[in-house]
Amino acid sequence: MKKLLLLFGLVLCTLLISCSGSDTYQGEWKATDENNKHFTITFEKRKYTITSEDGQVSTHNYTEFEHHTINSIETYGIRMIEEGKELYIHFPIKNNNVIAFIQTKGKQVLYTLSRDAYLTTSDVYKL
Repeated sequence: MKKLLLLFGLVLCTLLISCSGSDTYQGEWKATDENNKHFTITFEKRKYTITSEDGQVSTHNYTEFEHHTINSIETYGIRMIEEGKELYIHFPIKNNNVIAFIQTKGKQVLYTLSRDAYLTTSDVYKL
C-alpha cells in the first residue's frame, strides 16, 4: 500500500511540474502587437502579465499543454485557465530563443516578442 501511495504521489508531482511554463520563454519580453503598439510581457511559471505603454496591466493564469520541436524550431502551447483559450509561443528562427511570436492555433500572430527590442513580424523575417 505504501508503494502504491508513493507511486501515486510521484505521478501527481510529475503532472504538476509538467504543467508549469518552460524556462525557454519565462522572463520579460518586449512585445509589439499587430497595430505596432508596444507592451511588456512577463512570463512566470503559471501566469503571465501584459503591461501596456500607458501602464495598464492584465494578468492571465496558464498551463503549458504542448511542446514540439521541428528542425530546431520550437513551439509551446499554453492554455489560459480562466478563458479556456489556447495560444502558442512560437520561436520562428532556428536555435534562437530571443525572438518569438504569440499566436493563435490558426497561426495569426498576436504579439511579436524580443528580449532586446520592439520588433514587428516583418522585422523578424528580415533577419
